[in-house]
Amino acid sequence: MLNWQSLIIIGLATLALVGCSTPPPQEHRVEAPQILPEPTMDEYCSVRPCRGDTHIFLATVEGEYHYRNDYFWPVVQDKTIRVLPGERVLVEAQIDEDGALANFQQVNEIENPDRTFEFFFRQLRGNYGMMVSMRNPFPFPVDLQVELTDLNGETRPTGTCPIRAQRSFIDQWMQPAKTLVIREIRRLEHDAPIICRV
Repeated sequence: MLNWQSLIIIGLATLALVGCSTPPPQEHRVEAPQILPEPTMDEYCSVRPCRGDTHIFLATVEGEYHYRNDYFWPVVQDKTIRVLPGERVLVEAQIDEDGALANFQQVNEIENPDRTFEFFFRQLRGNYGMMVSMRNPFPFPVDLQVELTDLNGETRPTGTCPIRAQRSFIDQWMQPAKTLVIREIRRLEHDAPIICRV
């Protein structure tokens, strides 16, 4: 039969063992970075400079299309360039320390021809389609990620071709579009194959 001293010793030993037990393993969760949705034009233009009063006129199979708003996206928004029908847009770019194109900004005239892109977007006369002329000022070819915004406001990717070094390129589309959106201009190697996107 155990006396009270034996019970105390057993109790202390039990407490020591419980205190030394390892805690259950904890899960380590790595949360993915939160991707914020792109702001709407109203949200963006309420806090940043944008185009002023904007009118777009286009011919369509159904007749004349007219878009009007007190404001519109800026020509340059970070790396995105937007060109409206009838606009000739000049955009300067620089080469960063990694050799990539950066610091895009709209200019009113060509002061640095060796680093100023030129875009002219218009509707084809006697047709409903669109045409763009794009000039690459740099001594290397560039690849463009191009989208068109249709008359319903839907923006979709479209095919185009890279532009050779210090050359111009003309592209056409069969349907009317109210905005040409260039999401990215990427530098290519001098000997990169010129492959058009469909």
